[in-house]
Amino acid sequence: MPNPDFNAISRQMQATIRRLPKIVGNEGKNFFLDRFQQQNWIGNTTQPWPSRKVNKWGKKGRNRKGRALLVMTGRLRRSIRYTNSADTIRFYTDVPYTRANNEGFRGTVTQQVDSFKRTQTFQEAAAN
Repeated sequence: MPNPDFNAISRQMQATIRRLPKIVGNEGKNFFLDRFQQQNWIGNTTQPWPSRKVNKWGKKGRNRKGRALLVMTGRLRRSIRYTNSADTIRFYTDVPYTRANNEGFRGTVTQQVDSFKRTQTFQEAAAN
């Protein structure tokens, strides 16, 4: 029975171990992106995201009706990143509203809104 070349097997194993974190990171990122496309989360069971609330305020609500959940500009979806080391893969995003989307939010939101000035022009009726 021939002796296996243990050095060659060891080199192959080390090369695989070096490539594996990047492969797993890409698979994890693709999993998150698939969740945006399928609009659900997979845990012990598949849990669909709650339906969009009906917006009764003007044009924006009508335009959002058929749009995917959690996607308006795509910023959150595009911001998913990962870092990897030899034994850890960390997924993260730098979008500030991610935690509220993921965990829910109760509280007061303060918005910074620019002031505006409305002007109206009145014309006098022509005297006959």
